[in-house]
Amino acid sequence: MQLAKLKAVGYIRTSTKKQKWSPIVQRDAIEKWAKEKNVELVDIVEVIGVSGGLPLAKRKSLLKAIRLIEENDAAILVTHTFDRLTRTWNYFDIEAMLKKCRARHVSIEYEEGGLEKELERDLIKGIKDSLAKYTEEEAVDILKRTFLNLTD
Repeated sequence: MQLAKLKAVGYIRTSTKKQKWSPIVQRDAIEKWAKEKNVELVDIVEVIGVSGGLPLAKRKSLLKAIRLIEENDAAILVTHTFDRLTRTWNYFDIEAMLKKCRARHVSIEYEEGGLEKELERDLIKGIKDSLAKYTEEEAVDILKRTFLNLTD
């Protein structure tokens, strides 16, 4: 008995035409990953000019990719880097949608050990942006209360 080949849908996103990870670079990485992992690439959804920070309801191409996962019984949504999927905390909403389809997200960068630095950079930026509206004293107070609550 032969096991069915895993299926995946690729997702390529750039928010501008001039970006570090061009659509060509992302496509090549996704196709190479699928070949190396012996995964059937059902389709690749590509979108240019869309921010990863938009609410999920406004990410029509991402919703299309998730629909393709459902329609093709795919198990994986693959992106070149984590931030190609999302730039905000709506990752948890995306993850929940994927779980409903019995699928998961794979970031090629993560598999190669790069996600930790990506997440750390995005986390620090998010904290800085959130605290920017407060005075230094207020920000320090918020951080102290937050981290003290995490250790309880």
